[in-house]
Amino acid sequence: MKVPVDGDLSELACDFVAARGSQFNEGVVFKEYVDLVRYPARGEPTTNEWRLWFLGGSCLRRRKPSTA
Repeated sequence: MKVPVDGDLSELACDFVAARGSQFNEGVVFKEYVDLVRYPARGEPTTNEWRLWFLGGSCLRRRKPSTA
């Protein structure tokens, strides 16, 4: 679900949790959408996407792009 980040974000998160009901598992993750550059690879456009997890300003984990 893509929603704009504004003053209603916390209300939208609560609505999402309520809508999931008993199917809600652990938490809500907010991600900034970035339109990544696409490169031709294996016959289809792909991105060089890296994922990083932060807590308290420290990087906990990095994941390289998939090579599959």
